[in-house]
Amino acid sequence: MPGAAPRARRSTERVRVPDPLHSVIVPAYNAVETIGQTIRSVIAQTSPSFEVVAVDDGSSDATPELLRRMAQADSRVRVLRQENAGPSAARNVAIEQAAGTYLTFLDSDDLLMPRYLETMEAVLANDQHIGLAHARAWVLDEAAGAGRVRRALAPQEYAPGPDADPPDAVVALAARNYVGAVQTARRAAVERAGPLDNDLHQAEDYDLWLRIAIAGFRLVAAPGTLAVVRNRAESLSKDELELARGVRMVCRRMLSVYGVSEEARAAATEQLERTDRLIEVLSGRAPVRGAGRRLRLILGKAKRRLLANRIWYREPPAELAEAFPDLLGDRR
Repeated sequence: MPGAAPRARRSTERVRVPDPLHSVIVPAYNAVETIGQTIRSVIAQTSPSFEVVAVDDGSSDATPELLRRMAQADSRVRVLRQENAGPSAARNVAIEQAAGTYLTFLDSDDLLMPRYLETMEAVLANDQHIGLAHARAWVLDEAAGAGRVRRALAPQEYAPGPDADPPDAVVALAARNYVGAVQTARRAAVERAGPLDNDLHQAEDYDLWLRIAIAGFRLVAAPGTLAVVRNRAESLSKDELELARGVRMVCRRMLSVYGVSEEARAAATEQLERTDRLIEVLSGRAPVRGAGRRLRLILGKAKRRLLANRIWYREPPAELAEAFPDLLGDRR
C-alpha cells in the first residue's frame, strides 16, 4: 500500500551475541504475570545486537522459574538473582554484569516497540555527547480493568527532536523530571555519573538522569512512540506519596550536595516547595491549607474521566495491534 510504513523485520536468532551493542536491564520482583511478555518484546527487536540482563530481586512467586526457562530457550537472556534489595540495587547489579555500550532500563511490566533499540542506536550514535535518549510511550490502562490505550504526551514542552531539547538540561531537570517514559543511557555516561542510589526506592532514575546531565552529557528526546507502559493499580511507580518523597530527596541533594548553577538551585528550590506542599496534601497533614489543592485534584480526575473518550483510543492503533496482537485481550 503506498505510503504505508515498512513492516518491522525482527531478529530471529536466539544465540547470544558476543559483544552486544545493547544491554536491556530488567529488574523483577514477583513479576511472573508480566515479565514474560516484557522479555519477548525485547527478543522481537529489529536490532539483533542485544542481550537481556534480568535480575530476580528475591521473588517469592514463580518469577525465577519463568526466567530460567526463558534463558534456556534464548541464550541472549541472562538471569541474575539476589536477595530482595529494591530496584536500584537490582539495576546496579545488572549494570556491573552488562556487556553493552548502551543500557536500556525497562520495568518488568513494560514493553518495547519492535524498533525501540534501532531508534535509540541511531540517536545515540549521532553524537558522543548524548548521554541519555528518552521517548514517549503508549499507556495501557489496566488499573480500571478497561484495557484501553492512549499515547503518552511528549515530555513537558520538549517535543522529540534535537532542536527541541532544553538548552541547559540541568536547569530543566531541576525544575521537574521531564525525561520520557523509556530511556537508554550511554554506558560511559552512567560510569561517569555513578551508580543508582540504593537508598532511593522512588525517583532513583530521576537522580541518575540529573547526575548524567551534571557530568556534561546531553539528554535527547528520540522520535516516535517507542514503548508500552502499563497503568496498573499495584505498580510501584503509581505511589504518588512515595514518589513525591523521592523527588524531595533529589531536590535536597541539588541544594546541598550537587554543585549546580544558581539558576538550577533556584529551579530546585521552587520544585522543593511544590513537592513539600504536595506531600502535606497526600499525607493528610494539611487539612485546611491543602483542601483547595485536594479539591482541584479531585476535579482534575473527574475532568479526565469525562474526557476519556477523547483521550483513549476506541481501538488499538495499527502499529500497536501489529506489535502486540494479544495485548488488549477481549475488548468486547
